[in-house]
Amino acid sequence: MRIYFDSIILSTSSVLYAVLTGSLLLILLSLLLLNRRILRRIGLGTLCFFVFLIIFRLTVPLEYTGISYSIYLTGLPVSIFDFLNSDTPLTVLGNPVKIFQILLFFWITGSIVKGILFVRNYRKMKTYILHQPYCTDERVLNVQDQVEKNLSVRHHLDIRSTSAGTSPCIGGFLHPVILLPQMELSDTDLYYTLLHETAHYKRGDFVWRFVLETLGILYWWNPFIFLLKIQMDKVLEFRVDDFITRDLREKEILKYMECIYHSIEASVCSDSYSGFSLKGTSKCTHMRFELMSERSQKKRPIGGFFLCLIAFLFMFCIIIEPYHDDSIPGTFTLSELDNAYIVQNDQGTYDLYINDSFLGSMNTVHELLVDLPVYTKEMERIEE
Repeated sequence: MRIYFDSIILSTSSVLYAVLTGSLLLILLSLLLLNRRILRRIGLGTLCFFVFLIIFRLTVPLEYTGISYSIYLTGLPVSIFDFLNSDTPLTVLGNPVKIFQILLFFWITGSIVKGILFVRNYRKMKTYILHQPYCTDERVLNVQDQVEKNLSVRHHLDIRSTSAGTSPCIGGFLHPVILLPQMELSDTDLYYTLLHETAHYKRGDFVWRFVLETLGILYWWNPFIFLLKIQMDKVLEFRVDDFITRDLREKEILKYMECIYHSIEASVCSDSYSGFSLKGTSKCTHMRFELMSERSQKKRPIGGFFLCLIAFLFMFCIIIEPYHDDSIPGTFTLSELDNAYIVQNDQGTYDLYINDSFLGSMNTVHELLVDLPVYTKEMERIEE
């Protein structure tokens, strides 16, 4: 175990560790969402902060060595890193291509393709919305004005009519629009339907959705990211329900739950675009009802505080790295720097050698290696 100070490092180990810890915490998040009592104890706000830490860790896979401890492990971690840093028969500009460089190429290429598909699907969604007629029903428009006034929403949300059989939704990242199916709604159902969809806008849920879509583009190969998107949709629905029912009496909460139930009954087909739907999935709806029924129970944020603290320590303060033991053939330690030197390539990169054996390439000379001699490819000493 070692302590580093005053340095931030982006490396293969930092990316792998970020993916590993993020995936494990996503599994933990899924387990938490299975138990409504735990949800009540930690609080939905704390749960969202927990998700934020996971997203931040995955989008910024750096080693914050000023506050972190490195734990060096032998065995499998060493084998994985040795495999990733091993050379392939391919060469580029005379330099051997490593396995991790090939994987990085496919990673970046996949992200570009995923990003293009996302833009295409977003344009399809936007086209779908623009082809729906504006709602001209005065009753609906008056209720929406009242909802926006009650929630102190500054930006007016347009309402467009869709065919019957779909669920009321709100969609769009830049200019959200409420899609209301052409069906008969009572005054109570209409109010709570528009209140629910507008609350998603008020609570900034589309920011979460955009961040999750971006994360899905960056980590298109990680199935746990798709799990995160599913679980976060549940959390956002729970949070909106809590926001709406916070000051409602028991009878009003029952009417709101009836509105959700009527939405499920009226919906006979899936939504045509990605948005926030009032009905949700059957399992999610069942837990929503249970959470709303138990809203009077006192929350205990202390449990959520410890959850976030453990997650912070796990993700940012503990770094697992491979340990090379010089007693194992073919390995080395940096204590043997007397026999080490650096070769500068024509592309401005550097190759590190120890005992005349190639170790790896780097874009810049690390601060721990600045005292090593630097040579050209013709083995001429470069003087500082």
